[in-house]
Amino acid sequence: MMQEILDQLIGAWNTREIDRLMTFYAADFEGHDIGLAQIYLGISGFRQMVNQYYSAFPDLSFTLTQTIVQDDCAAITWISSGTHRGRIMNIPATGRPFKVNGISTLTIREGLVVRSSVLWDVAGLLRNLGLLPDL
Repeated sequence: MMQEILDQLIGAWNTREIDRLMTFYAADFEGHDIGLAQIYLGISGFRQMVNQYYSAFPDLSFTLTQTIVQDDCAAITWISSGTHRGRIMNIPATGRPFKVNGISTLTIREGLVVRSSVLWDVAGLLRNLGLLPDL
């Protein structure tokens, strides 16, 4: 059941249907994202975060690479890719493609995500955008 929810969730992210995506998150959702400066609370907070990403990367997509499930928690590793077409993290659009790795931990209750913590390769994104030299 958990794997089915996760597959549908990633599918919703990849189709960029925001209203459908919102149906996977609880009203009391709490989201932490290492790349963004604030905690996102509730559906309106989550919608704000999603809009930031879709505005910056209109072709954003995710590929799951590993899933670990324990009780109502899941850890998923993923690769995201897209093209930088809008401002994010105070960086104006570069038009450059990117591909970065990340991991999300999710708490899911009654089929809805109530908490997420996302850690992703911000330095890798900056290198892809030509803003950080290869190390």
